Amino acid sequence: MSTTAAPTDNGREIPGIAAFARTATRLHPRSGAPTARDSHIGGPLWWPADEPWPHCDGRLPTSSGKPQEGWTAEHEVDGPIALVGAAQLFRRDFPDLPFPEGTDVLQVFLCPNEHDGAGYYGPAAHLVWRASAEVTEVAGPPPQPASIGGEFVPRPCVFRPCQVVEYPALDELPDEIKLTLSFVDRAGFVDDDYEGWPEVIQGSKVGGWAFWWQSSPWQLDCRDCGAGLRLLLSLHTYEHSDELCSCEQGQKDPAGWEFGRQGALNIFTCPEDSTHSFKLHID
Repeated sequence: MSTTAAPTDNGREIPGIAAFARTATRLHPRSGAPTARDSHIGGPLWWPADEPWPHCDGRLPTSSGKPQEGWTAEHEVDGPIALVGAAQLFRRDFPDLPFPEGTDVLQVFLCPNEHDGAGYYGPAAHLVWRASAEVTEVAGPPPQPASIGGEFVPRPCVFRPCQVVEYPALDELPDEIKLTLSFVDRAGFVDDDYEGWPEVIQGSKVGGWAFWWQSSPWQLDCRDCGAGLRLLLSLHTYEHSDELCSCEQGQKDPAGWEFGRQGALNIFTCPEDSTHSFKLHID
């Protein structure tokens, strides 16, 4: 695992900063031909033949079965729309994911059409946590969605994961730490000339911290229990190279999808119970 030097205040150790270090697993997706037994983006899913394929009718349920508040349909076709299998992640490859007891695979679905929600405009999502051993017969090819565009339909990709340590952007530090820093004024604004804070990954990853570009952290509390949400998965339009790891990136846009203004789709879940309602944010 690649470690990132803990941030300092011009060389002075920052009390409490170690508690904010998080491990992120970079996916480093690249074009490939994954099977239903693999972790991947855009490949076939380990989906049971006797279970209906998920569809979206404009109020897509979350992983807990509760409708996401504020969603309205933006579909230009009639009736429910088949979802797109966006990603599949097995516990054996990503043990740090918060799998509910008895499950070992996470399946992520996207609606191929835009949805308009509170503070959000983009594809609705659906998460399925399942036990792979309970799938005795795998379904055939999924139904093709009736779609108005293909920007949320990924090309098949395989992973070459690695792990790095990330620290949050300054906006995510609590005031009791942030306001003690010499390059932050009393109002919380950072000196324009300061460039010493560690980077946050701009690439698809599991865990870690979100990269904030056009917005800042907002309403990241679980609406079921009030706990602070954490980044589960970040899917980026482009895969950027940086100094956090020495891996060769390869293709810049292997999945071929686009979120917002060439940004990232971030999925935040509750650290107390990953089946609680989740939050989507594109930045």
